[in-house]
Amino acid sequence: MEYYFKEEKLYKDPSLNISSCASIFKVSTKELIDYFKITNKGVFKDYINGLRVSEFKQLLQNEKFSNYDLVGLAKECGFKSKSTFFRVFKGLEGFTPNEYKKKANR
Repeated sequence: MEYYFKEEKLYKDPSLNISSCASIFKVSTKELIDYFKITNKGVFKDYINGLRVSEFKQLLQNEKFSNYDLVGLAKECGFKSKSTFFRVFKGLEGFTPNEYKKKANR
């Protein structure tokens, strides 16, 4: 499963949820929830959002995406809305995406 999450980048699908993910892996939702508990990955949504934020930070450094604004990059990473992205990013990183971008460009 780890391969599909990180290498195939399932998290980039903005409609991905635990049910659709369980369907992809042909397991029950409960089995997928148990997998996250057993492997100490935490809550599914938090895990996926963490992967999305990591992807955002990588894309921000990629010259290919230099003409994207923050919301465009967030959508590339699987976030559906600006407000969700900003809330999740600040919750995980401790500062806003704008603040992160300013620090990264120093």
